[in-house]
Amino acid sequence: MAELAVAHPLLLESTPQAGATIAETKRVGLRFNSRLEPALSHLRLEGPAGVSVLLDAVMSTTTGRNGLTAPLPPLRPGFYTVYWQVLTVDGHTGRGTFSFWIAERGRDR
Repeated sequence: MAELAVAHPLLLESTPQAGATIAETKRVGLRFNSRLEPALSHLRLEGPAGVSVLLDAVMSTTTGRNGLTAPLPPLRPGFYTVYWQVLTVDGHTGRGTFSFWIAERGRDR
């Protein structure tokens, strides 16, 4: 008898890209390998000095049911981490993180 593979959601792509150094961003976006239940999926941003904010994540219009997007408040220079927790339409959960830098104006990393 064949076994069924249990597929947990995997983050395929993020905006900003994981590890990127950028001048600014107004949104965060995530694309997964599975269709999501947006009402039961969450994004949180942690910035410099450990300040954390829950983001208003909605279904991405560009990736359909496989993606989430959220507007960001103005970000000052520093290191930021996005924490995600998602539920797929078939009931699987996943969580993870990715980080990026906002560069100081006039300075390259």
